[in-house]
Amino acid sequence: MFRRILVGFDGSRDAHHALRAGITLAAAAQGEVVVVIVVSASHGETDEDRRHAFEAEAAPLRAAVENELRRTDAATGVHVTAGDRPAQTLSAYAEERGFDLLVVGRHGRERASHGGLGRMARELAEKASCPLLLVGDGDPDGD
Repeated sequence: MFRRILVGFDGSRDAHHALRAGITLAAAAQGEVVVVIVVSASHGETDEDRRHAFEAEAAPLRAAVENELRRTDAATGVHVTAGDRPAQTLSAYAEERGFDLLVVGRHGRERASHGGLGRMARELAEKASCPLLLVGDGDPDGD
């Protein structure tokens, strides 16, 4: 049974479904769910501009996650990190911290389809160091 579950969250519809699935699995196993939000830190010309852009992008995502996490008895945590390669960041985070399962949405915010998967999900399916659960909203076209 999976007791240490990592959920990648980008605010997309599928990410919300993945978060709920991760919470459900963690609660059933009396385990923990940790949510990682990867936000780009490259917007802006100065360090202060980049910090403000990072915070502006991260704040609503963190709020959405925290709202969902209030509904569970499972041990939880939220980590927001900067990065331009979410799949690589999530995979490394899961491996370094010994997670049993990585849960992500089938499609991200861009909703681009690559063989039924978004770019990040496809990359994780090829490179994840732990089992990967891809969650969608049931729409086979991703629209």
